[in-house]
Parts: sequence; C-alpha cells; structure tokens
Amino acid sequence: MHRPDLRGRPVFLSGGTSGIGLSLARRAAAEGASILAFSVDDEARREEARAAIEGARADPAQIVQTPHVDVGDADAVASCLGAACRDLGAPALVVHSAGIGGAAPFYTISDARFDASMQVNLAGMRHMAAACLPAMRAAGKGTILGISSFSGLVGSYGYTAYAASKFALVGFLDALRAECAPDGVAVAVACPVQVDTPMLRQTNLTKPPETLALNANVGVL
Repeated sequence: MHRPDLRGRPVFLSGGTSGIGLSLARRAAAEGASILAFSVDDEARREEARAAIEGARADPAQIVQTPHVDVGDADAVASCLGAACRDLGAPALVVHSAGIGGAAPFYTISDARFDASMQVNLAGMRHMAAACLPAMRAAGKGTILGISSFSGLVGSYGYTAYAASKFALVGFLDALRAECAPDGVAVAVACPVQVDTPMLRQTNLTKPPETLALNANVGVL
C-alpha cells in the first residue's frame, strides 16, 4: 500500500484524543494535515489533546477539531463526518482507533458488555466508512485504516468479547479492501500487540491472572 500524502488534506480519527489515536493525529498534523480527532473523552481531555495536535502542526493554518462523538452512534458519526467531508473535503486518511478493551472470563461478561465491544470496535469502523466513502470514492483516493489487535489474529484467555470484535474488524476490512480497490481507495488494518496507552493501563487493573501471565510473554510497545 502506498503512503498517503497528507499535506493540505484532512485526516479523521476516532479515539483521536488519547493513546494510539492521539499519536497518529500529532504525526499527521506534523505532515501537514488538518485534523478531526473525535472521542468520548471529557472536555478537558479533548482540549488538552487539541493543544497537543496544534503544537505539532507544520502550518498554523491547519484546522484542528476535537469534538465529542461516540463512534458507536451511527447518526452522530454520519452527522460529524458528513459535515467534515463537506467543509474540509474528502479525507486523505480515516482511522478507527477508538476501542473498548477489557479482559474477563466469558461466563462473567454480560450481554451488554459483549454488545458494547462489538458496537464500538467493529460497528464504529462501519459507521466511519459509511460516512466517508462517498466523498473518497468521488475523489478517487484516500485510505481507511482500522486499528485491530494481535487479538484479532490469535484468541487467548479472557478475550472472548475483545477478540471477537477484533477478528471481525479484520474480516470486515479485508472484504472492504477488495470492494474499494476499483475506486482508488486503499483499506488497511493494523494488528499491534499491547501498546502502552491509558486503555491498557486501565485494563491491567482488572485482568485475570491467566491473561496477565500470557500478556507478559508478548511485551508492550
């Protein structure tokens, strides 16, 4: 896959105000992109992230927005990204970085928790793609990137909900890649091992000992 040229073009990120999403937003800003980094973080955290992204810009004229949007809410995503496509243009890069983590034995996971993992980790990508693809297909360019996980390739103890959503995300993006190729839109998926983020640190507080032991064999990026 070619590396997208971000100069003067917009980049949209879910989960863009912390962790991997914020790091990618800052990198994209440094490469000349305008940034829409949305999340469900509180206002103070989103303002802190906005300042960090603005500080990384190559040019002060680059736009940076950090609105409160739940990627699991299809209508909210369609409204926010639809407006961004109209105002900023077709995105050079769309990144789904928002996610629900957590590890617990299957018999302890409620239906609501399982469904929430699928809604955010999988349907969130669907919502972003649906909102952005009309503009990207019309432009004949752009890249969609989903942040899956090593747990989207290998299932392990405690990750029945998380792995299910991340495996599904890989399958969704593999199929979408084939459909988007004729239109000039690239589709990619990243499957990192553990990354030192606020979500990982919070998840570690309640992981079963079996999961912690397995994770210790993998390490942290």
